[in-house]
Amino acid sequence: MAVTVANANAITFPAATSGTETVTYLGIGRDAAGAGELLFRFALTPSIPVAAPIQPIVASGQAVATGSGGGFNDVAHKRLMELWFQNADMTNVGDAGGLRGSVVAGNFYASLHTADPGLDGGQTSNEATYGSYARVAITRAGGSWTITNT
Repeated sequence: MAVTVANANAITFPAATSGTETVTYLGIGRDAAGAGELLFRFALTPSIPVAAPIQPIVASGQAVATGSGGGFNDVAHKRLMELWFQNADMTNVGDAGGLRGSVVAGNFYASLHTADPGLDGGQTSNEATYGSYARVAITRAGGSWTITNT
C-alpha cells in the first residue's frame, strides 16, 4: 500500500493577464514568494495551457504526494503526512504527546511549473511566469487535504 495526499478543494490561481505557457507540474512549498523550499511536486494530467484571460484551476483530488514512505510502514507514513499537511499531532512518538502540530497551522503554497522542478529544485525552478501569476496559500488543516492509504 501507499499513502496519497490530495487537495480537498480546487486550487484557483490568478487569471493570466499576459504571456503564454503550459503548466505541467504542481508544486507545494513553504514560501509565498521568492526562492523557497519545494517540498512536493507532482505532474498535472492533463497539463494546463495558460494565456490571457485563462485562470488556471487544479481540480480537487489532485495527488500532490504519493509513495510508500521510504521504509516507513503505511500507518506511520500516513500519520507523518497528517502532521505535515493537516497539522495533526502524531501521538506516541517518544512519549504520549508525541510530535505535536504547530500552535498556528500556517500555510503551504501551491505553485505552477512549466517543467519538472526536480527532486532538488526550489519553488522557482521552472515556475510559471505568466502575467499576474502568484502562488496560492493552502492552510495546513484537515479541510484542505485528504490523506488516504491506497
